[in-house]
Amino acid sequence: CGYTHQKHVQQMKSVSTENDLIRNKYLFLNEAYRASVSDKRELREQVLSEEESYSRLYSAMRQMSQRTPEAVCVEAVNVFRRILNNNTVFVYELEPGGKKADLLPFCRENASGVSLSMDRYPEMMQVISKGGTWKNTGFLEGAPMYASLIRYRRSAQAYKGVQDIALIVTIEQADQNQLNLWYMNHFSVMCGLLKDALENASLRERVLE
Repeated sequence: CGYTHQKHVQQMKSVSTENDLIRNKYLFLNEAYRASVSDKRELREQVLSEEESYSRLYSAMRQMSQRTPEAVCVEAVNVFRRILNNNTVFVYELEPGGKKADLLPFCRENASGVSLSMDRYPEMMQVISKGGTWKNTGFLEGAPMYASLIRYRRSAQAYKGVQDIALIVTIEQADQNQLNLWYMNHFSVMCGLLKDALENASLRERVLE
């Protein structure tokens, strides 16, 4: 009787353990399924949002086609802020020596500063000078969350010939949901389109002189 009782106790423990394992597997698979459905919905919403954003961006860039470089920058800041849902987008002009960047006059309202010292952020300068997009992953104090360098050539009477212009487009602050690769890529694409708009405006300016 003792042997039979002990055997039944062991069998019950074994079956109970097996049931717990099966239940845990079911819970894991159920959670994985729910996460998959949620990710699918989020991805669909993201794709639709991206398509809408690019459509709006394309329309905005077309409106810049008949403008001067200064007007392109003004309109571009408005477009960036609206599409990226961020009011801390600013544009700086980098000095020829590359040591300092001054905020363009039309951006100075509500800005925390009027210039950027490149010596304070060598990592940022190293990334953007190579054509990359800077992301402040280390949350360096005073540094923008995103930055990109745009270079174009301009010929106008005010510049006394052809001169290379370097602009730094920045996003000073970003929410938690804006610290992802999709947002960074979106910013990079928009900076590329802004570069094209500035080059076209500069070319038109040279032709009309």
